[in-house]
Amino acid sequence: MSSWLEVPRNRTLAGGLLALGLAGFMIGLMACLPPPPPVGDPEKSRIDARVSGVWFQAVGEPLHGDDPAIWVFRPWDSRTWLCLVYMLEPVDEPECPEDAKEPAGFDDLLTTCDYQADGMIAYKVWKTVLGGVDFLTHEPTTTLDSEVAFLPPVWFTMRVEFREGALALTMIDPGLAELEAALEGVAESDFNTPEVRAKVEAVVARNARNPDLYDSGVVELHRVPQDRYDDVADFIEDRFPVPTER
Repeated sequence: MSSWLEVPRNRTLAGGLLALGLAGFMIGLMACLPPPPPVGDPEKSRIDARVSGVWFQAVGEPLHGDDPAIWVFRPWDSRTWLCLVYMLEPVDEPECPEDAKEPAGFDDLLTTCDYQADGMIAYKVWKTVLGGVDFLTHEPTTTLDSEVAFLPPVWFTMRVEFREGALALTMIDPGLAELEAALEGVAESDFNTPEVRAKVEAVVARNARNPDLYDSGVVELHRVPQDRYDDVADFIEDRFPVPTER
C-alpha cells in the first residue's frame, strides 16, 4: 500500500493535525494507515447543544500542540455543524519574547502575548452514538479533486467526552487490529460506501469502551462564554483577513 501522505492535499491536512496536537495519531498515517471511514449519517444526525459554540484549545497541557487554536462549532442546520478551526502561532520577537506566558484561556491571548494566523481548517461535522459513546465525524470542506470533485480524501472521527466547561476529543486509531481486518482489501475510494461504513460502525460499537480503539493524544477544548463572542470575532478578523469587495 502506498503511503497516505504521498498525496499533496493529504500532507496539507496532516500538517493541520500536527498543529492541533494530534502528533500521536500521525504515527499511524506515517505507517501507511489512512484514517478510517466516516461513521454515522449526517442526514439522520442531530446537533447537540453541548457542542455548539466557541472553544479555545490551550497550550502546555499533556499531548497538546505547541500553539493555541480557536474552534467554532456553528450549527449549519438541525443535523450538522460548520466547524472552523483557527490555528495560531506567536509573532516574532520582540512582540512575543521567549519567556512570555503561554495562554491558558482565550483572555490570555489578549493580555500575555500576541498571536498571528497559522492557517484555518473548515469541517462539516456530525454526531453519532455507537456503543453508548458519542463521536464527532469531521469532513474537510476545502478539498478539491479532479477525479471526485468535492469528495474529501479523508474523514476524522473523534470520541467526544463532555466535561465541565470543556470538550475532550480523541481520534480513532486506524491501527486497531479488528479495524484493520474489517478494511483489509478495501480500496480507500470505497471507504464512504454504505457497506464499508456499516462494517466500521460495527467495529467501533463493539470497541467503543476499549482504550485500544483510540489514539493516545487528547485535544481538550475550553468553552468561551457567549458574552465574549464579539472579542473573539474581533480577534479573528484582525488576524484572518477576508477579501474585501471591489
